[in-house]
Amino acid sequence: MTTQLFVYGTLKNGKSRIAYVHGDLYNVGRFPGVLNAGISQSWVKGEIHEVPKTKLPGLDRYEGVPFLYIRKKIEVYDENKVLLDFKVWIYQFNEPLPETNRCGEEWTRQR
Repeated sequence: MTTQLFVYGTLKNGKSRIAYVHGDLYNVGRFPGVLNAGISQSWVKGEIHEVPKTKLPGLDRYEGVPFLYIRKKIEVYDENKVLLDFKVWIYQFNEPLPETNRCGEEWTRQR
């Protein structure tokens, strides 16, 4: 069995389906964090990855769940910002962040 995962940072590969979710995107340094996932009216651009459900516990460990991130299921929109008929998992940052760290709707790796 597989599930859909929305990725917006270091897990993006540039080859998967482009999508949007509602959330507030922040720069956390070497990686991004989303707050208010599924609640905010702001957009976050990312990709939908199909992953085996058995891989979620390993991804949770990689993302630092439940300390650094939490995983939650939210609505997702296509590249034209039209609501899709399924929900995706997203890793939401689990700490407050300063507004000065907001970075628009798309995060790009800092070099």
